[in-house]
Amino acid sequence: MLKSRAGYLLGAAALMLLLSPTVRKAVRSWAVKGVGAALDVTDQVKGFGDSIRSSANTNEMEMEKGNRMV
Repeated sequence: MLKSRAGYLLGAAALMLLLSPTVRKAVRSWAVKGVGAALDVTDQVKGFGDSIRSSANTNEMEMEKGNRMV
């Protein structure tokens, strides 16, 4: 079943996760940090999109004011 080196390494990693509380704790810590980083990036992208949308709306309103004055 496990014929390649990658298979043996994957099996050893899975076994370590099952048997070692220290490894589980470290993996859990990394997972929490990774999810936190992903959420931060998501918030930054949303903020960037909101600022672009706000800027576009402001420009549109200024153009409408300019057209009314003519």
